[in-house]
Amino acid sequence: MRIADREKCNWLREKIETPTPMQYNRQRREVILDRLMWSTQFENFLATKWTAAKRFGLEGCEALIPGMNEMFDRSVDLGVETIVIRMSHRGRLNVLGNVVRKPLRQIFSEFSGGTKPLSGYTCTGSGYARTVAPVRQLGGSSSGQTHLLRAG
Repeated sequence: MRIADREKCNWLREKIETPTPMQYNRQRREVILDRLMWSTQFENFLATKWTAAKRFGLEGCEALIPGMNEMFDRSVDLGVETIVIRMSHRGRLNVLGNVVRKPLRQIFSEFSGGTKPLSGYTCTGSGYARTVAPVRQLGGSSSGQTHLLRAG
């Protein structure tokens, strides 16, 4: 970690790194597996459809998708109202499709060079790297809805 304050760094380690694995019931494990399968199949589809395109896939890091979804689910449970995502190119298409839930048809259209947005969604820029994804409501919190935004 790049945190200069050793006390803060140790606090984060204590909160994040648990000595024993999390115990999930069968239903929760199936949800996590389903999310992992969606992210893997999405990567396989992109690799098959656009074999020569530079797509910055998740190769080897497909667990990012169920991990992000789990983090957002937990955030909603804790009452978080807004989550803003800012990320590098690696895995961006997968995050847009499987976390932000931007329509796949729109992602594929933009990735293929089309820039016309689907009606009902606000998009700016050209190509997938500068597209602003629609807001996704993750669920209820004590103060209303939790919103997911993608910046940049």
